Amino acid sequence: MSKEDKIKISVGEAYWVLGMFKKLESICLEINSVPMLLRPEIAAFRSRLRAELKELETRKQEK
Repeated sequence: MSKEDKIKISVGEAYWVLGMFKKLESICLEINSVPMLLRPEIAAFRSRLRAELKELETRKQEK
């Protein structure tokens, strides 16, 4: 499997992944008293996931 390969996940799974990021951030903040630092590729993945979900919601509202 290469980095260019794509995996499709459902909208529910995407929201679950974002929820797990939020939980990890809250745990890290509670334990370390500093925000969680993400590797650039993970931060980019989270941003891309948020953007795609927002785009889907916008398209759904336009219909």
